[in-house]
Amino acid sequence: MVIATAIKHCFAYREDQVVGGFPNALSQKHRKRIEEPFGWAKTIAGMAQTVYRGLERVRSRFILAMAASNPARLPRLLAG
Repeated sequence: MVIATAIKHCFAYREDQVVGGFPNALSQKHRKRIEEPFGWAKTIAGMAQTVYRGLERVRSRFILAMAASNPARLPRLLAG
């Protein structure tokens, strides 16, 4: 019974998100903030397809692109 109630609650929450309740609005706000730099990097900074091979080179190019998109975030990008 506990599992069925938990599953029912999970589906009810998902329905609330799909209908356009508060959780969906909050999710869309966060999604926009996260997706914008990636979209910019793909279209403007040329990160749609990488021209480098190797994880370190691609990571360096990605950090450079993200740093160029928002210089205020540079210390946090370099720390992580």
